[in-house]
Amino acid sequence: MFWERMQFSGLPRRAIVYRIAFVLLLSLIGTGCGDIFRPVANPIPGPAPDPQNFHFAIVASQNAPGNPGSGMQIDVSGDTNIGTVPAGSLGVAAVGQGPQGPVHAAILSPGGNRVYLANGTDDTVTTFSPASTFGAIGKATTITLPTDANPVFVHSTESKAMYVANNPVLPRSSPPCPGTSFVAVINTASDVVTNFICVGLQAAVLAETPDGHKLYSVDKGSGSVTAINTVDQTVNKTIAGFNGLVWAVASLDSTKLYVLDQSGLSVIDTTSDTLIPASSVSLAAGSNFMFLDRHLNRLYVTNSNTGSLTILDAAANPLKLLPNAVALRSTVAMVTALNDGIRAYVASYQVGACSTPNNPQDTCVTSQIAVIRTSDNTLTKTIDLGAVDLTTSGLLQSKAVCDAAASSGRFPISIASSVDSSKVYVANCYAGSTSVIRTSDDACVTNPVTHQCANINSPVSAYPSAPGQPLPPPPPQNPLWVVAGP
Repeated sequence: MFWERMQFSGLPRRAIVYRIAFVLLLSLIGTGCGDIFRPVANPIPGPAPDPQNFHFAIVASQNAPGNPGSGMQIDVSGDTNIGTVPAGSLGVAAVGQGPQGPVHAAILSPGGNRVYLANGTDDTVTTFSPASTFGAIGKATTITLPTDANPVFVHSTESKAMYVANNPVLPRSSPPCPGTSFVAVINTASDVVTNFICVGLQAAVLAETPDGHKLYSVDKGSGSVTAINTVDQTVNKTIAGFNGLVWAVASLDSTKLYVLDQSGLSVIDTTSDTLIPASSVSLAAGSNFMFLDRHLNRLYVTNSNTGSLTILDAAANPLKLLPNAVALRSTVAMVTALNDGIRAYVASYQVGACSTPNNPQDTCVTSQIAVIRTSDNTLTKTIDLGAVDLTTSGLLQSKAVCDAAASSGRFPISIASSVDSSKVYVANCYAGSTSVIRTSDDACVTNPVTHQCANINSPVSAYPSAPGQPLPPPPPQNPLWVVAGP
């Protein structure tokens, strides 16, 4: 027997067990030291993230004169600032002197892989790649335009070109297009200006057909719309006779252009570039913005004088006014609609003396969002975005920027909805911030501590801080446009 043979050797049983265990331990150690038997943990790669699930919005903000503004990117899912780029002036001038920008922004179709900012009196356009699931926000590139160009609007439905409406201060004798406004054409592959197209006076808005064949320049100063063939970038025709032009947008099928002025809504046949008189709709003076609901094929028109919203069925020929019981308060700024077609949102604001708990001697801005149910066009809710004390925050010194935007037909309050219909963004020039509306319950995203709307401030401005002890930080920049990405 085994144990009997071990005992015959003269060794105690316990010593034999220890020796056997020691030998086994040495064998295990030796096996582990070899390269052949060492296990290697190889990670199993999962599926690559879908870039289409990454949605964002861009906020264009203006700084103090002579200092660069910014393009700020907001992540839809996280409601956070995920990157900013400088836009406009290099900041070489003293505060209060020099150019200002940006004033407008556009995202390149269809993938949204480039952003373009029109930098106003800086005579430049800033472009950059937005952050994505694959990387951070890209470095900004500056595209220089002719002196005194004053770019005010960027727009395109194409992937190869971005169009820039320029509204130079006249009289102006230098090229291109002396004595008139012009549209600059940017090649998006090289980000170089390749052409200038002369249009009417005071170009303010651009609208391109979805098929990319026609571009229209809304020229407020000459009361006309310039039709441009995008294939050869030549002017096809100038359509005149408008009264106080406001906005324009192309129909979903590219066959019509809807033009809003102070007399109402006109329709241009994009094949012949002529007005269709039977399709015009008279509206009260004071219209200030028009939005095309691409899901329901409706036009929404806001009126800052009457505090009203007009809804038209764009699928009908001629346009059909839809009844609605929407009575809006205060100064109506803009309207947007969700991509799912369920609701529309109208932004409005007031600037005046503060009320408690703020100091009544201070100046405050308050803003609201009216929620419209599109199934019956009724007002279902008003979302209060709160009041911001411009005096104590230091924002009173930049109030003139927002006042000028309002008086020139721009938008001190702008609004846009995310492509997935989950959020609505409201950029408030006066408040220096952007509010986020959660559409699942139509409430603003709140700060977990203060339970107030958790507004996302624009980057810090070059304006001095407001008085106080300890000294508060400088006020934020002034957002003048928000646009949602794909």
